[in-house]
Amino acid sequence: LEDRGRLDLAHRFVDAYPDDGGCDEGPSYWGRAGAPLSESLELPHAATGRRLDVYREPVVRAIGQYIARAYIAGDFYVDMGDASAKVKPEPELVFRYGRAVGDPSLAAFGSFLAARRGPYGPGDVPRYGSLARVLPALLRAGDLAATPPVEPLDGEVWLPDLQMMAARERPGSSAGLYVAAWGGHNAQSHNHNDVGNVIVYADAQPVLVDVGAPEYTSKTFSPRRYEIWTMQSAWHNLPVVNGVDQQDGAAFRAREVAFTPGRDTARFSLDLAPAYPLEAKLTRWRREVPLDCRKRAVVLAEDWALGESREPIRLDFVTPLRADLSTPGRVWLARPVGALPSARGEPGHVLLYDAKLFVASVQEKVVEDGRLQPIWGDRLYRIVLTARERTLRGSHRIVVRSAR
Repeated sequence: LEDRGRLDLAHRFVDAYPDDGGCDEGPSYWGRAGAPLSESLELPHAATGRRLDVYREPVVRAIGQYIARAYIAGDFYVDMGDASAKVKPEPELVFRYGRAVGDPSLAAFGSFLAARRGPYGPGDVPRYGSLARVLPALLRAGDLAATPPVEPLDGEVWLPDLQMMAARERPGSSAGLYVAAWGGHNAQSHNHNDVGNVIVYADAQPVLVDVGAPEYTSKTFSPRRYEIWTMQSAWHNLPVVNGVDQQDGAAFRAREVAFTPGRDTARFSLDLAPAYPLEAKLTRWRREVPLDCRKRAVVLAEDWALGESREPIRLDFVTPLRADLSTPGRVWLARPVGALPSARGEPGHVLLYDAKLFVASVQEKVVEDGRLQPIWGDRLYRIVLTARERTLRGSHRIVVRSAR
């Protein structure tokens, strides 16, 4: 890429990307971040008779593949930062990127997205926004239609630079459990204070979620950004330590991040302690997130140590499902439709905790925002597990599984 004047802007753009192609702004920004890279390279590629082939660069290929790697099921994607949990990538962009970098699976994902959307028509033109996208979409319609659609349902994903992992219980299927988690730092693009956050889906539906960002206002990109509730670690699936949330800034980050793949158990681990300011008095918070395919469960195994204990620790979990706390040690979570599950094993999911260690409560959050309501409906719930005692160190396990 060096010393090629026509590609200077592309070079600068790629230079800012990690080798794994991960986008810290999340998948809903891919259409205006990673995807335009491929478009900008098409002209010099064609003008030189394909002799100037930057598509061979591994990082360029990885930037395109990110959109498939962040895919959960349906319209749901792993939504770091301000990204939305529901995304509709432009099928033609995904297809063209896959063809350009020689990745048949990415091109097949574009075909899959097109099949879900239906034929490209006049109603799609305003959304695409420019002739530079409309015309190639029309010219490639035949190739797109002739490509067999394939849904990207990888068993495991690991982006080491972004420090994001994902794993599904049944590779090749959207049925069963899906978990994603990430480390990183709290000065990423469109940052939320969310180092160590974990999300869980089951049968392609959300169970524990990352809320995303509400509609942008003057506060969003101002010194008051972290007054917005969705930007705060307490509205992620994270601990509150001595009454203190995570802090924004590059110094507040994960350490000792590791991912271990496995057919029966995929395991992600990190230490959250550096993501919290000094007043949290936190010296260690090791979070281990295994997806146990044999037991069909997502586990949060944690151990922690404090220099001082002023308040009981608190674990927060955000869900769009209604919560029933009637059974100590179990939070029964309703599916989006139907009655609340019960101990008799009716459909739903359950969050298991040690009732000797924690007291459970639930807080309801009314959702009126025009960006969030179409995704989560008019209610979100925060399950709060508060430690019964103040202690300087401890350990616990939280399990999420089907209520059947």
